[in-house]
Amino acid sequence: MRKPDTGAFLEEEECIRVLNDAAADVTHRYGAHVDAVLESEAHHWYTVTPHNPAACSVSFGWDQWLDVEPAGGRWELDWTAEGVALFKQMLDSIAAGRIVEYSAGRRTRVLITLDNGEIVSSNVAHRPWGILERLPRDPTSRFEPWLPQ
Repeated sequence: MRKPDTGAFLEEEECIRVLNDAAADVTHRYGAHVDAVLESEAHHWYTVTPHNPAACSVSFGWDQWLDVEPAGGRWELDWTAEGVALFKQMLDSIAAGRIVEYSAGRRTRVLITLDNGEIVSSNVAHRPWGILERLPRDPTSRFEPWLPQ
């Protein structure tokens, strides 16, 4: 179980640097296999789209939170050293294909397995009644790595 983050929040300039560095790192490590596009300069919102259509794309950017949106999931991480570290681990795991999605109608659950085996999950329900929809037992999407195997 993840402990609550008690660290200090980063200053705005540091947050922007984290996002720009993450996009630069993705481009450096996977450049021939992904497109990393700055969608919004105001929010430093990036979208990374792998060339492999069976791999998972991810968007991330600046808000009150460090927003991370892979598949149908959404995480709002704290702008702290711990939140940034989790963000980087999540990007590495998404790139490695350690992400699955369960989807039914207006409800989605996304699981990301980190390097250390910990699983982080996101549950998203669109409209109040979406939470009532039963998710399938087996993943509706199993994503492949960004790099060819």
